[in-house]
Amino acid sequence: MVYNHGNPCYTDRDRGDMMSLKEELLRYLEEHREAPVSGQLLAERLSVSRAAVWKAVKSLEEEGHRITAATNRGYQLEAASDVLTAQGVRYHLRPAYRDCAVLVERRVGSTNTQVKKLAADGAGGRTILLADEQTAGRGRMGRGFYSPALTGVYMSLLLRPETDSAQLPIITVAAAAAVCEAIEALTGLETQVKWVNDVLVGGRKVCGILTEAVSDFESGRTESVIVGIGVNVKTPPALFPAELREIAGSLLPASVSRNRLAAEIANRLFDYAADLPGRAYLEPYRRRLMVLGKRVRFYREGAWQSGRAVGLDGDGCLEVETPSGAVLLRAGEIRMEGEPI
Repeated sequence: MVYNHGNPCYTDRDRGDMMSLKEELLRYLEEHREAPVSGQLLAERLSVSRAAVWKAVKSLEEEGHRITAATNRGYQLEAASDVLTAQGVRYHLRPAYRDCAVLVERRVGSTNTQVKKLAADGAGGRTILLADEQTAGRGRMGRGFYSPALTGVYMSLLLRPETDSAQLPIITVAAAAAVCEAIEALTGLETQVKWVNDVLVGGRKVCGILTEAVSDFESGRTESVIVGIGVNVKTPPALFPAELREIAGSLLPASVSRNRLAAEIANRLFDYAADLPGRAYLEPYRRRLMVLGKRVRFYREGAWQSGRAVGLDGDGCLEVETPSGAVLLRAGEIRMEGEPI
């Protein structure tokens, strides 16, 4: 696997060299989910014997893929098959992004930590890393992010925007808008945003976002931005730790492919990131902002203060009216009135 800093995406030749027969077969089945594909056609397309195709199918099934095999019809990935794969994600990416690096791990400590290492090794913008499970998922303010296996989309995207660290809050806003739009488009669920980085469905948090920058010490220029996104897709309520059961939720009972959801989030975030100054993401974000007009508490100058959230400025900062005057929150987090501190 070779990264080119000037061209962050894999070429078709690179990808072909990396793919095993099993990976090529999975890609083909992913691209033809709508109908069975005959073993003979697969053998011809992949330049192998039908016996080799059969063995590859069995190997994929052992990994958890659900594949229907019907006599005289062929092989077909079942609709309920939801194994997270690079092929599955890439298939749902828009053509403009389909050649970008997509990496999938079964278990990592933190996807953001892994992508920071990739960035240091020269990975280019629009690199996507996903994991089935995080053992040390990270949230804002040093908190952990609960990331049980096979139930969520845990992903980090590497961006190389032409911006400075002062613009980090606006990238988080763009990411939240992308997540909301992707969830609504694929599930029909209504989403809300709690400033600045929590996405809620039905009043429960289903997604958290952690944006981190890697900057050049001397120039202060932001070399890369890592956007970590964790979505609880099909986490049963009983699986959440006791301290999270009253506040966390998932997209259940809605059903959505994790591969497709990850790709749709990436599509929308890459679109927004291509024109951060255009601020196209501000209105979708503002429209879903649940705190406007409500009383909130925020930590400032060493103490908790309170006021009424009245607006969102052009940089994604929250405008709060307090007894002592207007306050503009550029970072940090807020609590709704009555919410524990």
